[in-house]
Amino acid sequence: TTSIRGTIPSEIGECTSLEVIDFNVNDGITGTIPPTLRNLSKLRNVGFSFTQMAGTVPEELADLTNLERLELLYENTADGLSRKTLTGTIPQSLCTIESLVVIELMCGSSLHKSCPVGCCKCWT
Repeated sequence: TTSIRGTIPSEIGECTSLEVIDFNVNDGITGTIPPTLRNLSKLRNVGFSFTQMAGTVPEELADLTNLERLELLYENTADGLSRKTLTGTIPQSLCTIESLVVIELMCGSSLHKSCPVGCCKCWT
């Protein structure tokens, strides 16, 4: 794991050369997914798995026309409950991104249940 702590600043949307954002396996990351990611037109892979992020998946991510992979997995605690997790639904517009190969989610999660058929892959 890495030692990054805190929220992802909205200014990340100014890093227009980014092709990969990988915050996976970092429980120091909190807050929500910044809608300003929509400005990162070169972004291909985005990973927010096993973080402490919460909130919803922003509709603005559908503006990432080069997006191939979106990872939104989370870890269950010993009592079967998840830590902070993303909630809501997977925006239908995400599944219309032509380059999108997969959205990775936990099987049975509220996000997985809301994901349009054929758009998501779930993990147990």
